[in-house]
Amino acid sequence: MEVFDTKKFNVLGGKSLGEFQISGAVDYINADGLKLLIESDRLSATQPSITMAPGKADLHLEKTDIFLKALYGNLSFKGQYIKKNHGAFGISYALTDENSLRFTNFWNELSYSQTIMDNLSAQVRLYFDQFEQDARVELFPEGFTSTAGTFPDGAFARALLKNRTLGTELQFEYKLSENNHLIVGGLYENIRQFDVKMHINYDPRTATADLLPLGSFQDVTSWANFNKDAKREVWAAFIQDEWEIRDNLNVTAGVRYDHYSDFKDAFNPRMGVVWGFVKNAELKLLYGQAFRAPNFIELYNANNPTVLGNPGLKPEKINTYEAGVGYRFTDNFRIDANYFYNKIDDLIVRDTSITPTPKYANKGGADVKGIEIEMRGNYTSSNYWKLSYTYQEPKDSDTNERLPNVPSQRATASLNYELSKYINSHIDVLWTGSRPRAPGDTRSKMPSYATVDLTLIAKNIYRGLEIKGTIYNLLDKRYRDPDTSGSLQLIPNDFPREGISALVSVRYKF
Repeated sequence: MEVFDTKKFNVLGGKSLGEFQISGAVDYINADGLKLLIESDRLSATQPSITMAPGKADLHLEKTDIFLKALYGNLSFKGQYIKKNHGAFGISYALTDENSLRFTNFWNELSYSQTIMDNLSAQVRLYFDQFEQDARVELFPEGFTSTAGTFPDGAFARALLKNRTLGTELQFEYKLSENNHLIVGGLYENIRQFDVKMHINYDPRTATADLLPLGSFQDVTSWANFNKDAKREVWAAFIQDEWEIRDNLNVTAGVRYDHYSDFKDAFNPRMGVVWGFVKNAELKLLYGQAFRAPNFIELYNANNPTVLGNPGLKPEKINTYEAGVGYRFTDNFRIDANYFYNKIDDLIVRDTSITPTPKYANKGGADVKGIEIEMRGNYTSSNYWKLSYTYQEPKDSDTNERLPNVPSQRATASLNYELSKYINSHIDVLWTGSRPRAPGDTRSKMPSYATVDLTLIAKNIYRGLEIKGTIYNLLDKRYRDPDTSGSLQLIPNDFPREGISALVSVRYKF
């Protein structure tokens, strides 16, 4: 059994004083992390005397999460603070043991809602979100040698940056009739990246094989920074109508317009229809467009031997089509079946055809179509089950080739059963089908695997006390995630996943 030495503490509380309500939670976790064995890495064949493989990955984790919510009349406040420090492996496909990725995220939101007339209400939101990164990574271990020299202490980099978003949103809801609600609104966001700094002991402008030692760990922000200060403004407007045409027919339709200061506008419609065409049966038809704007890393990454940014990137776009039918055979048994088709254009990928250093580029697209089937049964609030199955065909829209590293099939099964007044049991089974390799990768496809998680909960033993025990991967199935370096096969035996493990938690409510 895996030993992760995980300690987790959680406290929740709340209080009401007339119109004023306040609630909050504090969550803390400290774990040594998974001790996964990496049998070989990119240095095993070329520099066997200094590689740390075979060896175990350092995936330590420490996380603090504080949440607060307050209400007074029509005024509400929400805020959250998250501080996280964790290890990593596989950053440069070489096993190392001195990685520390530190992230801090703080956000808050103030909103006010007001009824203007019987059929008209409004809400205004002001929000602030700040993200801070301090990532120290060891790319290669002690003694690593390139054509330009040796790194006695290893090759290190420390990347720091901050991102801040200030935004406001105004939304109106107008009741056209008892069964027809119209929502209209707009928002503005100001997004800044700043305090971008780089400390390093190699020249990041040199290729991996020719990595040039600097002789010391130093600040290279002025001449070899990994990114830059940047700014983005976003204006958006949206309208949505929710109309219950008849008791068995609902239509929701809307459109959103986005204007970004650093690329072209985006116009995205959505529509959904739910029709109860016979008793206990319903048909769902959904269509939507969406996009993903390139982030500052994809736009401005610089002085990096593995990938460079591209200021000319366009946003990724997706068109989603879905049709589904559901039927409730009895009060305790239901089946749903869905067909989906997603068309993704202008995918942002790391383009390795660009030499000598790959660059982010809009390259091709993907077509993903498939089916989902789900069956559910419930007999009491504590006795229920669910089965689901998904089949999909993800293909490159240009070449029609199968996309690598993604399974075509996945199935789940869940059962919750109350053994007695004092003991509740829950079991989850996940089956994942085989995953094909990338073109040029001669290794066998990733095999299918199944994992089983079992949970027992002791309750009603003492007022407010609950004891929960979970065994993850009960059958100790050994499985792996694919090495995505393709034909290079930098991690020949892929990335191992965790075996059997257990977690016991105690909760007391008062």
